[in-house]
Amino acid sequence: MSLMSRVVVLVALLVGLLGAPPARSAPTEAGASAAAPGRQVVLRAPDHARSGTTVRVRVRVPASGPRKRTVRLRVMTANGVTVLRARSGRARTARFDVPLTAPGVVRLRARVAKHGHRPAVRSRVRLLRVWPAATPQLLAHRGRNAVAPENTMPAFSAALGHASGVETDLRMTSDGRLVLMHDPTLRRTTDVRQVFPTRADQPVETFTRAELRQLDAGRWFGPAWAGTRIPDLDDLLHLVATTTLSAHIELKSSTPEFVDRLVAALQPYLPLVAAGRIRFNSVDLTGLDRLRTALPAARLALIRADPPADLAALAGRVDAVHVLAPYVDGALVARARAAGLGIVARSANDPAAWAALAAAGPYAVMTDDLDGAAEVLGPPPAA
Repeated sequence: MSLMSRVVVLVALLVGLLGAPPARSAPTEAGASAAAPGRQVVLRAPDHARSGTTVRVRVRVPASGPRKRTVRLRVMTANGVTVLRARSGRARTARFDVPLTAPGVVRLRARVAKHGHRPAVRSRVRLLRVWPAATPQLLAHRGRNAVAPENTMPAFSAALGHASGVETDLRMTSDGRLVLMHDPTLRRTTDVRQVFPTRADQPVETFTRAELRQLDAGRWFGPAWAGTRIPDLDDLLHLVATTTLSAHIELKSSTPEFVDRLVAALQPYLPLVAAGRIRFNSVDLTGLDRLRTALPAARLALIRADPPADLAALAGRVDAVHVLAPYVDGALVARARAAGLGIVARSANDPAAWAALAAAGPYAVMTDDLDGAAEVLGPPPAA
């Protein structure tokens, strides 16, 4: 064996006897994840809170040092950074009262100052979602249409727990039955082209209820929804009667026959109508007048793209006005309230505008994105 080979063998034996040098750990964020268990800084705060409230934040200092330490809490918002200071007590905990002045996301991080030879240590960053002071009613546009085919019973049922109520559209079949369908034809949301190929572009009102029951209103949304049927009005009213949801029903007709059929269908549900859990809206003010005459207890709303110039002229004829979300602000809501009317913001799907929209104070916000709205606005209030 050569001299070089003997040196290599000797070095290998020494490494085996003494052990390999410890591997250098990857750099980590300063704080609880990088500190030994006895040197962790633990920050406790709620996950959600309402704007205009004050939350209690607790910071536990490391167990390895003295009990009383100076603690700084950084409160980071879109408007800047605020630093709060406190001293931990005998329980090794510093307490902070953090006022929440605006909706958004607040980032919290605590720092325990150095003490003697012990370096400063930090907690992990904790996120606190701040909801507006109050959440308007959240209405699921055509049901919870992000997870189930629109204007079907699965979409309405899926809104339970995620919305205050559901919005839908009412039409009448050729044999006088009331069904829920938005589009004037069946082409987009059913398989009418396969079942009735020569009638795909005919109005919904030219079909009988029996013909509509032959159509699949779910397969277009996904294979899991195959076999879903176009619901009758009574299907939705029964759901409202047995859950906490409300129903906001857009009338796609206003003929005397249509109104008479509607009033007859509502007879078993008149207490829910009087309580405002079943409401009606339309672009046709004359049709709403006709319904008001036939059913004085009904809560009615006029649909407009932009706000009517003379809201006071609508007092006594309707209870609310639906307008597109970009037109809804505090001034409009104040004018409507002065006239005794509520405001419903339609098609409010812009996350950047939800908090300001809620601050304006409309009666309700209609949206296709219930999950996103609830994250920004908080849980929907009861109908």
